[in-house]
Amino acid sequence: MKHKKIKSRPLILMTVLIPLISFSGLAVGGSKLPETAPCAVCTANGNTLEMPAKARSRYQGEIFYFCTVACKDQFDKDPLSMILGPLPRPMPKFTAETLNGKKNSLKSKKYKGQIILIDFWATWCLPCLETMPELERIQQKYKKGRNVTVLGISLDSGAEARQKIQKVIQEKKISYPVWQDTKKPSAFETFKLKSVPTLFLIDQKRQIVAQWVGKADHKAIEKQIQVLLNKK
Repeated sequence: MKHKKIKSRPLILMTVLIPLISFSGLAVGGSKLPETAPCAVCTANGNTLEMPAKARSRYQGEIFYFCTVACKDQFDKDPLSMILGPLPRPMPKFTAETLNGKKNSLKSKKYKGQIILIDFWATWCLPCLETMPELERIQQKYKKGRNVTVLGISLDSGAEARQKIQKVIQEKKISYPVWQDTKKPSAFETFKLKSVPTLFLIDQKRQIVAQWVGKADHKAIEKQIQVLLNKK
């Protein structure tokens, strides 16, 4: 999972992080903790203030700090729910643009009653590109009569972004819809993304029922899709 700084967006964190990061003059990769840092659990609950750091955990290459050992233990039980949110939960409202520049959202009648697999990706993210052929296979397997749709949302920005996106679509032979995250507030913000690729499985009632960060196992994705289809 790769990350890159995008203009007008928060910094997307890298899974392949620099082994040793300087923080407040202390080596994160060493034995010392910074004097203060935002607590990952408290931040998830709305308190973003820096507090004395008492513990830390590493998850998918990123280091998280905690104000108490109890917060660390809570995080370690289910890191993704702390980073992205608990499951199930309502899908946040968002709008994006098609590659033709048309404003679009999942409120469209086209997606009513559909199971949606949203893939947040970028053209500069190698794991994203490696994941796309698997997502295309899922699209082909479930698109006919199964009401399952894969939706790619690119975080690319800049004057040549659409050209780059179109090139990837052609090279990877992608048939599922791909939108661009250009509207405000961005989907990046409303979904509380930290990295790409990040995938969300949305059920027919617009609840997020599964989520993956990094290069996800397509078998695990299909298993969750089948769970939703079996509920009908």
